[in-house]
Amino acid sequence: MNKNLYSLLLLIIVLTSCSKSLLVPSEEHIDKTTLTTFNTTIEELKNGQNIYIQKCGNCHYLYRPIRFSEEKWRHEMPEMSVKSKISNDQQTLILKYLLTMREVELSRNKN
Repeated sequence: MNKNLYSLLLLIIVLTSCSKSLLVPSEEHIDKTTLTTFNTTIEELKNGQNIYIQKCGNCHYLYRPIRFSEEKWRHEMPEMSVKSKISNDQQTLILKYLLTMREVELSRNKN
């Protein structure tokens, strides 16, 4: 098998297996944004998730949003953004996604 094709197939397998544990944003999750002080839309959450998968997943495992505190996500994002060449706008979208979905996961764990 061609080396490039093999690498592409491996990348697809890794990305799809890592992203299975990530929640897919939906309209019901917009209510959780009040807890994270963001005003956002479903499109922004989906874009944030896509950027997270594409940019962050290129370098390391895709952590579930609940894995870290809000403070930890906010602290790590600037450093990681430089390493992965993420713009300020992309950084904001990723944080909106991570922090909103973190609140969703926390509320599910309470039930």
